[in-house]
Amino acid sequence: MGQELDRSDFCEEDFIEFRKRLRDESLVLKEWFENSAFEATEGMCGFELEAW
Repeated sequence: MGQELDRSDFCEEDFIEFRKRLRDESLVLKEWFENSAFEATEGMCGFELEAW
């Protein structure tokens, strides 16, 4: 789950960290699709994907 933000101003280091984490998570998702980690069945549960 995400975290609540306690501020609204960010420095360059914050944006660098954000881009790194976004890239890492996107690579995991890409790997899941490449390895058919998702089953195509009617019993599959739902999930939420957040993007910016």
